[in-house]
Amino acid sequence: MKLDLFTRDGRPSRRRRLAVVATALAAVAVALTPAGSASPPSSGIKQYTVCLAQSATPGTCDTSALPGGSVVSLTLTITNANSSTQSLGSANIDGHVGSNGQPVFPINLDPAKGPLPTFVSGTGTFGTNTSGELQLRNLTVAPGSSPLSVSFSVVTSCTGGSGTWKAPAKQSNNFLGNGNDFALVQSGGLTSSVGSGSCKLVWLYPPNHANKNATITNTAYTPTVGGNVHNVAVEAVAADGVTPLDLNTGTASLSPTGGTFDCGSSCGNFSGLTSTTFQHGVATFPTLTSGYTGSGFTLQASATGLQPTPNSDPPFNISIDGKPCDPGASCSFSNELLGSKTDSRLDVSASSGLTFLAVNPYSYDATTHPCGTNFVHIAGATGFEEFHGGVPNGLKLTYYVNTKNIDATYGKNVGAQYIPICAGTFNVVNGVITPCTNYNDVSDTTGWPADEIDGNGRFTGAIGHAVCRSDGRYWGIVPSFQDRTDPAAGPTTVSWGSKTIDGVTYRGFTMAVPPQWDYKGGS
Repeated sequence: MKLDLFTRDGRPSRRRRLAVVATALAAVAVALTPAGSASPPSSGIKQYTVCLAQSATPGTCDTSALPGGSVVSLTLTITNANSSTQSLGSANIDGHVGSNGQPVFPINLDPAKGPLPTFVSGTGTFGTNTSGELQLRNLTVAPGSSPLSVSFSVVTSCTGGSGTWKAPAKQSNNFLGNGNDFALVQSGGLTSSVGSGSCKLVWLYPPNHANKNATITNTAYTPTVGGNVHNVAVEAVAADGVTPLDLNTGTASLSPTGGTFDCGSSCGNFSGLTSTTFQHGVATFPTLTSGYTGSGFTLQASATGLQPTPNSDPPFNISIDGKPCDPGASCSFSNELLGSKTDSRLDVSASSGLTFLAVNPYSYDATTHPCGTNFVHIAGATGFEEFHGGVPNGLKLTYYVNTKNIDATYGKNVGAQYIPICAGTFNVVNGVITPCTNYNDVSDTTGWPADEIDGNGRFTGAIGHAVCRSDGRYWGIVPSFQDRTDPAAGPTTVSWGSKTIDGVTYRGFTMAVPPQWDYKGGS
C-alpha cells in the first residue's frame, strides 16, 4: 500500500493528523502500544508516525516492490505528533525474521557492499547495530518538530520474500525503562516485499567461432585460455542487470537456440553444456565443444531461480579449420579437404585486413535452386563456405574439383574447361554483414554481375545479376575474366587450370572476391 504522510515542505499534514489523533485517542487502551513491545501503556500523550520508503522516493511510504538480488537503500522517517507532551528519545528498527531465524531483509553493515546507516535529518547516535536491528539513540525529537530521517540499505533475495518491519520508540534516550513507550498512531511502508525471479544471468564471456572438437572460448578459433581468452562464462546479477551476486551454489546450463549443422538437425550437437559450480556469481563452461560443423549458432544460459540470458550474440560457427589472423599481415589456408580424400579442396588467402579466417564444407541444396533451375550440380563435389572477420584486402579462393566428377557430369573435355560455379554472398557494409531482403526479385540489379546459363546448364554468354534469396545472400553464377565484368563489383574467376594433389587430378578455379561481399559457393 502506498501512503504519503507528509506535505511538500516535509511537515505533517494537519488534516490527516487530526483524523488520526481522534481515532487513536479512542483506541489508545488497546491499540497504540507498538507491536512486539513488552512495556505497559504510556502515561500522558506520546504519539508518533513512521514512514518507510525507498530512498529514491522518500516521500512515498511504500516498500512493496523492492528489486531482488540487490542492495536497496531505504529511508525511515519518524515524526513526533503535535499532540505529544514529551520528546521522542530513542527507537529501534527491527527487521522481519524468517523461518530460518535470519532476517528476511538483512541490514547492510559492510561499506564495500552499499551505504551504511546514517542520519539524513535530525540528530542522534547509533547503538549496537546488527543485520536485524538498527538502534537509534539520543534523538530528542520534540513534539511537532521537523521529522527525523535515517537511511540504511538492505540486501534483498533473488527468490522473493516479504516481511513487516517494527519501529518501537521511547521517551528514554537509551531505549530504557517502562512506562515511557511512544504509541505508533500511523505508519506506511513497513511491509516490504520482493517479486520472485528478479535476478538474472548475463553473458560474461559469450561463445565465439571455434573449430570442431576444439574448446569454444570467447575468442574466435582460439581454444587455449589465457590473457584475454576466457572460457565461455555467465554471471548472476541483480534485477538491475549489473550488480553482481555472490552466488556460490548450483550450476548453469546452455541450450542451443539457433544455427544449422552441416550434417543436418538430427546429427549435430554440443557437449559440455553444464557449467562448473557458481563461484562468486560466475559459472564457466570449460568443456564446451562440438564435433560437428555448422553456422549461425546461438546459445542461451539458464539457472534455477534466475532469469535466463538473452541469446548469445553475435552468432558463431563451428568450422573444419579456422584460425586467428593479424589484420596487418597476410592470412591463408591451403589444400583444405572439404569431404572425402578425393573430394573438393580449397585454398583461401587475404593479403591483410582479417582478424580470423575459417572454412566449412557446403552441400548444394538442389531443392531450393539458389542459382536457378538451369544450374547443374556436379555429383560428388562438395562446396565451400568461407568465414572471416574484418575487412579483407586481396581475398582469393582456389576451388579444386575432381576432374572425374566434372567429366561424369559434363562429358569428357580436352583442354582447360571452365564450368559454372554457383556462389552466394552477403553484402558487407562498413564491415557488417547486411542480408538482402528483396527475395527472388529477378528484376533487381543490386546484386553482383553473374553469368546466365541455358536449360542444359551451359553458358549463354549473357550477363545478368545475382538474385537475392531467402537466406539473405545474393546467388548467381560466378563470371570469369573473359566476361569483362567489373572485378570490383563482385566475385570473378581470374584463372583456372589442372593440378594433381595426393594422386588425384583436379581442375582449380581461382576467384577474386572484393571486400564488400562475403562468400560461399560450389559447383
